[in-house]
Amino acid sequence: MRKGSALTTSDPSGMQVFCVAFLGRLCMYVKKIRLTGSPDTMPSDYPHLAAFLMCAFLFFAPGCGPGWDGYSDEYSKVVPVSAGPWKGDESVYVVLEDTKVEVALEGLDTQDFKGAPAVLLSDLIIKSGIISEPSTYHYDFTATDGYDLFIKRHKDVSLLPSWDEMTTGYLYLDSRYDDLTCGWTEEPWGSALSAYQVKWMNGGTITPML
Repeated sequence: MRKGSALTTSDPSGMQVFCVAFLGRLCMYVKKIRLTGSPDTMPSDYPHLAAFLMCAFLFFAPGCGPGWDGYSDEYSKVVPVSAGPWKGDESVYVVLEDTKVEVALEGLDTQDFKGAPAVLLSDLIIKSGIISEPSTYHYDFTATDGYDLFIKRHKDVSLLPSWDEMTTGYLYLDSRYDDLTCGWTEEPWGSALSAYQVKWMNGGTITPML
């Protein structure tokens, strides 16, 4: 549903009916002038019609702006779910001690996460090739805006996502920010869930921790 003032032309058919009716009256008046050669034959109710037209113009004019396109940025855009591999240029870094690997999402299988294309977090770790036994680690997430899940969770490694949780977690294209956000299909963190929904992860870092 479109936001904004109720004084808009969101119902174009209503405006079309009004315009057609007014133009019909105007054409009849012009025709009478041509036949009589004098504007004195103005219909007696024309001043009232003109006043009504002015009020209608003032009423509708505020809504005759740029239309839907002008307000499109205010609305959530539905991102189509890809039927095949990820095709964007998004990437994250996986960092283990002194080793840092950039992992491109491109080519990874996508799945539907709440209507948006998404890749499994576990697939990103496997693609990095940085660890041989990923199930022995927990995983920290650091966003490009500086947000660090490990710090947020009081520097307690046990509170970070385990490998099992990484296999049910995703990075999805979040249309609200035009960036990557972490999402989870299983939510074992209760009211602390929002801490794990890390935003701004395009170019962010995932760090395996023991």
